[in-house]
Amino acid sequence: MTSTRRAAITAGVLFLVGTAAGVLSIVGAADGPNYLRVMTADGTRMIVGALFQLVTAGAYVGVAIALHPVLRRYGPTAAAGFLGFRIAAGILNMLGALILLLLLDLSTRFVGAGSPVASYFQTLGSLLRSARDGMNHVAMMLALIAGDAMYYWILYRVRLVPRWLAVWGFAGLALAMVASLLVMGRLTEVVTPAYAALMAVLALQQLALAIWLIGKGLDEPAEAAVSVRR
Repeated sequence: MTSTRRAAITAGVLFLVGTAAGVLSIVGAADGPNYLRVMTADGTRMIVGALFQLVTAGAYVGVAIALHPVLRRYGPTAAAGFLGFRIAAGILNMLGALILLLLLDLSTRFVGAGSPVASYFQTLGSLLRSARDGMNHVAMMLALIAGDAMYYWILYRVRLVPRWLAVWGFAGLALAMVASLLVMGRLTEVVTPAYAALMAVLALQQLALAIWLIGKGLDEPAEAAVSVRR
């Protein structure tokens, strides 16, 4: 097995692992109206969700690391940008997991204090939830979008995968950016059909890309090197 084939399979598997972990990291209790009361009752699920979010962060970075040796042959600047933004997204995702654990601790203290109707718990909880949404769905997503745009550009230009797959990726990134900007502008909430629909295009594309990488790999040019456009 060639190094390029190995890199494609590794990246494809990590794509799938990251997607599965991302789904498993969703904790509805943290997004509900009575989150301060219900989170502590489902503490194990909160911790498991945070752990899966850490797995997602690792998968984000792992994909870029696996593909970097191949991508840098065709676009070193774009490949470095992809890796750098993926690392940034991974760090932001880890911070999102930390905020979830802080929310769990706040919920435990809130219930232990007798669930006071008006207290600093609500204010702090609201701030933490806003910070978590901003971290997970704005800052982290914008870092991913910036890096993945460089990645898809290399895939498209060199035709490492079929161009329709790369174009689909660009479309998904554009819609994901719209979703993130809507959340940032408080024009929509995260747990809404509109947000899910905007994000679904990219999610489906990455699933298709992962399957392609595992099944078909990267279609490198016959030349050992190509001219680099920065």
